[in-house]
Amino acid sequence: MNNVIKILGAGMIAVLIFAPLTYAQFGGSAVDIVGDEIILPTQDQNTPDIDTQSQTIAQSLTTTVNGTYAPNTGTISSLDSTLFAGVNPANAGYLMPVTTPLPCNSYDPMVGSIAPALAKTYLNAISIAQQQDTELKGEDFSNIAANIQAPDELAATQGVGQAVLASAQETQMLRQAINTLIVVIATDQLHRLDSTVRALVPRGGEGC
Repeated sequence: MNNVIKILGAGMIAVLIFAPLTYAQFGGSAVDIVGDEIILPTQDQNTPDIDTQSQTIAQSLTTTVNGTYAPNTGTISSLDSTLFAGVNPANAGYLMPVTTPLPCNSYDPMVGSIAPALAKTYLNAISIAQQQDTELKGEDFSNIAANIQAPDELAATQGVGQAVLASAQETQMLRQAINTLIVVIATDQLHRLDSTVRALVPRGGEGC
């Protein structure tokens, strides 16, 4: 695109004087003088048209990608519910009070309450480990990686955000796995302590 500047009379002398400066501004392109017209190129041949640049920038800032991150709040909640279906903070002190004497007939509390709760806790921990292992095998972050490498600014920014959220999700899963391990170890140790101490305490209740 060229701008045509019409110079008449004495004004043409001034334009000729400043022609070298104009020449330098526009990347060395020649200044054409045709009659009473001076033709100055506004840009060199290697610079894209401003309209083309604007379209490219607008596309880069508005082209999005399909979201690939899905919150795992429901998954974490379901795993926690499964884990605490056996021994949990609410019933642990009742099931294994440690210093409370066993009744004369200790069969009922051992077989009817304590053993089933312990078994459920351990089995549920195994189930949680299996679920987490299945989730791990299904992880695929190739879409997020592709988004980060996208040529469009908005798409790449979204990809980075998805990567951060995916990393946060992995941290949540790791914390949940550690919590499962803590619950299993604590439950096992409490059971061991309860069995050891209560066996040494004299039986309580009538008929002992």
